[in-house]
This record gives sequence, structure tokens and C-alpha cells, in this order.
Amino acid sequence: MKRLFPRSLTGQLMLALLAALVLAQIIAFVILADEYRMGLESAKRDQVLGRTASIVRVLQETPAHMYDRVLRAASTRQLQFKLNDTSHVDPTNTDHTHNRFSQRLRRLLGLPNSSAILVQKERQHRWNWESDDDSDGHDEDDPWEDDDEDHWHMRHTTITMALQLAADQWLNVTYIVARPPQTWAHATFLILGLTGLAVCIVAYFMVKRITRPLARLSAAAEALGRGESGPDLDDGGPREIRQTIDAFNQMRDRLGRFVEDRTRMLAAISHDLRTPLTTLRLRAELLDDGEQKQKILSTLDEMQRMTEATLAFARDDASHEETRPADLASIIESIALDLADMGYTAQFVDPGAPAYACRPLALKRALRNLMENAVRYGTEVRVTLDHATSQDDVVIVIDDFGPGIPEDRLETVFDPFYRLDESRSQETGGMGLGLAIARTIVQAHGGEISLINRDQTGGKTSGLRATVRLPAFPV
Repeated sequence: MKRLFPRSLTGQLMLALLAALVLAQIIAFVILADEYRMGLESAKRDQVLGRTASIVRVLQETPAHMYDRVLRAASTRQLQFKLNDTSHVDPTNTDHTHNRFSQRLRRLLGLPNSSAILVQKERQHRWNWESDDDSDGHDEDDPWEDDDEDHWHMRHTTITMALQLAADQWLNVTYIVARPPQTWAHATFLILGLTGLAVCIVAYFMVKRITRPLARLSAAAEALGRGESGPDLDDGGPREIRQTIDAFNQMRDRLGRFVEDRTRMLAAISHDLRTPLTTLRLRAELLDDGEQKQKILSTLDEMQRMTEATLAFARDDASHEETRPADLASIIESIALDLADMGYTAQFVDPGAPAYACRPLALKRALRNLMENAVRYGTEVRVTLDHATSQDDVVIVIDDFGPGIPEDRLETVFDPFYRLDESRSQETGGMGLGLAIARTIVQAHGGEISLINRDQTGGKTSGLRATVRLPAFPV
């Protein structure tokens, strides 16, 4: 059922409106059907009472030898009139004083309350127009008050009335209450369907008008998470949506200014440090040769490399590369070939993945940092690319076969200028910015990097695994 339930706002709102419409229509039809049934029964009751009163008056003005012909002419399949010596209604099962049906007939005929008018109601299971003895019970209440139970249960009701015209003459009236016409006709379902269709069409366009700005806002938020900039969103939709879009535009402008100010400040500090470092180097060169001079020069060299690395990091962070389709497999393969030319072992199998929209130069730098770390400290790298379709997340797994990293430092190594003394030295290169730059670039694409030690056995690991997960971004 959850899979059948729509997930979009348009689908859910249309489903809710349609359900409310169907429920309201059903309630309305039930109420109208009950009113229709009561009105139809009232009309039938008045018709039967009026015809009965008319027959009594006609009999009063007609010779006795014409009674049979008059009664046969007035009788129908559902309403039959007969003159008998006795009443067909058992007096013990009726209450002619308080029965509203008999009271109404008595008023129509202008008869006193002492006149005998007996009414009896019978429920029958089958439409048997000729048999009068297939009853299953009697009801002393008004027969016109509770016939709905019989109708809904596919039963019919026979009402028998007996009017005493003379001491030994009774007019017996038998009326078979026919089942009312079907309330739920084809027109009912047609009206319900047309109304539902009209509501769905109107709801669709109204919801689309509301969700269209939300879709643009979602795309802009995703682009912002990938480090991309774009024009301000146009105001559209209801007031609440416009307010949300305005807040997003202001937030994006503030974030952009903050990042630019931070990058500019970092680049300025790194650039300004060059002058005092150069002055210190010149003064150190004037010192006499010795161990202290070499230590000072070595420290200055390290500070110079840190300054240059920081300046390069700020310069790259400040550059804005456009997003465009790129072949990730070709990027990884080119890095692997470069490492192979340098004498390292790099394995990569091209899975034939589709193009991926990214900033190729920045992403190549991040992958190069990870793969160079793998071959430098793990002697060998194996890269796996999992990217079946343009709708799937991109997963790049980089495995090495080195000593790994202590569990408590798997996150710390991403801090800028952090180095593991056990595995790095100044001779091997690197200032502790490689992983920080890689994570910054991947996060700017909306992705994430994680490090784990592979297959720990006997207290030793068989290598480090770096997993780069990039969100799906169709070209």
C-alpha cells in the first residue's frame, strides 16, 4: 500500500481531494436517497389513500349489482379492492385508534373515530402477487414509517386495510408496496466521475502553480550544495513561497560573501608572509655555517612550503569552474597512467560508466590526491568505479595495501596541515593539505569521503580504503 501511495505533493493533494469528494458525495447521495424514498412513499401513500377514499364514495353512489365491476376496474396488480362479509385483518393485531394510516383515511372520508378501519402490515420474502399467506410477522406500528428495512433486504411489504361499510360488508384493500427504483443509477456514478475529474484537473493546475517554485528552489539548493552559483530565483507562487525564495536568495548571497571574504583573507595572509620569510632567509644566510644555521634554514623551508601550499589552496578554492559533463572513467584512468609512468602500480578497470556532470579539474585534483596518497604510503592502488546509470549515486572506491591509519585518526587526517608522523616525512613531500583539499572538493560536489581500514587480522591491517560518494546528477 505504501508503494501505491503517491509521494509527490501533487499526487497526495489530488488523492486527498478526490477521497474527500467521494466521501462527501456518498454522504450526500445517502441523505438524498433517504429523502427521495420518504417522498416517494409519501406520494404512494397519498395515492393509495386517495384512491381508497374515491372507491368508497363511488360505492356509495353505485347500485349493489355494479360493485364487482367497479372494484375490478379500480384494482391493479399492486392495489386490489374486494367486498367480503368479513374483515381480512385480524382485529387483535391492530390498533385502529392510534394508527396514523387509518386516521388519515378516516379524515379523508369524514368518518367518526368509532368507525372500523383496520390496518395490518405483512413482510414477505418473495414477490408473490397472488399469495397473501406468506407472511413472517406483523407490526403494529405505522407501516409507512419503517419500510426501508424491507426494501434494503430485497423484501416487499403487503398492507391490508379493512373498512366496514355495513354490518356484514367489509371493503378489503390489499396494497403491495413495490421496491423503490434503484437510487444508485448509472447517472449517479457518471456525475461522481465527472465531478472527480473536474476537481482533479483544477487541483492539478493549482498544485503545479504552487510546486513549480518549490521545484526551482530545490534545484537551486542542490546546486548551492554542490558549490555552484546561479542567478537569484524569481518570485512566484503564493506569498509563503515567495517569502521562502527571498530568504533563500539572501542566505545564498551571505554564504557567498562569507566564503569569498574568508578565501581572500587566507590568500592575503599567505601572500604577506612571503616578505618576512624572505627577510629571515636572507638574515640566516649571513650567519656562520653550522648546525644552528641549517636548522633555521630547514624551518624556514618548511614555513615556505606551508605558505605556498596555503596560497595554492586558497587560490584553487577561489576559482569558479563551470559544471559540465565529464567521463569519470577517463579521468581516473589518466591519473592511473600518470602514476604508472612514475613507477607505481595502479589498477583500474573501465566499467563503461555514463557521463557525469561535475567540475572535472577540481574533481580530478581530489582523486589525484587520494590516489597519490595510496601509492605513496601503500605502494599500490586499486580503484573501483560504481556508476550504473545517470540516476544512481557515484561511488569511487580507492584501496591501497599499506599499514593503514589508526582508528582514532581516521577523521583527524582530514584536518588541514595534519600529518601522521609514522607514515610521512618532509622527504616524502606533502604538507597535510591533500586530504583536506580532497574532502573540500568532494563536499563542494555534494558528496562525502570516508576512510576505513580493510580486513584487520592479527592486529594488522591489509590496507586503507577511501570511499568517495557523489550524488546522482543527471547530465
